[in-house]
Amino acid sequence: MPKIIFNKGSFSFQKIIQWLGIFFFYLLGITQLYAQTSKVQVGKDSLSIFSYDGSSYKASSYNYMAEIDEDGIVYIGNENGLLEFDGSEWILHKNKKFSAVQYLKIIQDRIYVSDGYELGYFRRDSLGFMRYHTLIAELHENNEFNYILYLFEKDGKLIFNSYQRISIWDGEVVHHIKVKNAHMFQVENEILLSIYEFEGSKGGLALLKNDTIEYVNEDFKWEDDAAFMIEKNADDEWIIYTSEEGFYKLNTDDYSTKLWESEVSKRFKQGERDFYTIRRLNDTTSVIRTWENGIVLFNNEGKIIKEITAKEGLKSNYAYGIDIDRRKNIWLGNALGVNYLKWEGVDSLDYTPETIVRYIKASDSTIYVKGLDHYLNLQGAKPRELSFHFATPSFLKQELEYAFYLEGFEEEFSEWSQEIKKEYT
Repeated sequence: MPKIIFNKGSFSFQKIIQWLGIFFFYLLGITQLYAQTSKVQVGKDSLSIFSYDGSSYKASSYNYMAEIDEDGIVYIGNENGLLEFDGSEWILHKNKKFSAVQYLKIIQDRIYVSDGYELGYFRRDSLGFMRYHTLIAELHENNEFNYILYLFEKDGKLIFNSYQRISIWDGEVVHHIKVKNAHMFQVENEILLSIYEFEGSKGGLALLKNDTIEYVNEDFKWEDDAAFMIEKNADDEWIIYTSEEGFYKLNTDDYSTKLWESEVSKRFKQGERDFYTIRRLNDTTSVIRTWENGIVLFNNEGKIIKEITAKEGLKSNYAYGIDIDRRKNIWLGNALGVNYLKWEGVDSLDYTPETIVRYIKASDSTIYVKGLDHYLNLQGAKPRELSFHFATPSFLKQELEYAFYLEGFEEEFSEWSQEIKKEYT
């Protein structure tokens, strides 16, 4: 099994929480992986596939979108609410309606969520608790939507769309643009729309310009298909991914399109696979989530590297959410739980991992720690018991060992262990 050793000669991992002194944690290294469900060979590398079900995170097995924040915390839209996973523990956040989170988008310190009709965001309060704020009353006079599809932020405005229109909210006033059957994408500072040709209506590619749309290519349209993703590739080219009409290169000078002649484009144009979404895995590889055939890995030249389905260990061929963590591992949400796909090679760490205290239990109270500079002043009677709970985001707790001591209370570090909490009385 590959190992990565962290020490003072390479990295130093510590987080400071001030209460009765300074509480230190040091990360030793990868020592052990948890039980594997399956392993797949992908070229020279092997890929381990791990699974979580509802009993693991104490919520519904049905999961939708997945996103990972800049700290490495994994968020997954679940039928019961918003799941949060730091590598050590799962937490379920619910809104007041106890509705599902089918869509989520992380923008700065807010996590926008929607079940299609309800729209709001989670944000931590001054004590670190995740609080839900609804936006329905502010955004719509009739308190109803026609199913939210995409959500972005541009120039301080919140932009989202449904099957019937685009809505632009500046924080005070909401403006609607009537456009049906449009998929919306943000590439750099541009917001593009791919619009179905439906029942004789106008279709094609368009740009969002202030409070209106401007068609830039009326030939790129089909009655039953449109762009499902627009992203830059490794060569800085813009690629349009349709569901079953293949993949196209987009000329951003005149917005003309040309079919990308490649193996992966041909596979989806022939109807053998239906594209849903894509994520860049690393500098040379991307991963596609299909509608009902698992995932497809391909390189920058468009050559298919590997197709992975339930036969290889996925919980379901119908994966609904996908994202890539900072260690270039894949997270998939589906109707039967969550898959975590880990590459068994040397980790490519382009960031400095940190062990952080996530929350502190003081007697019967829980205090969530917001960050490195979060100073905690416990008022009132001093608690008789204190418990620190910690994690190293982007690493599973089974991969790590910890040693710790409480300054002013202990003289030396504890023995190394995989324990993720420490209690004091």
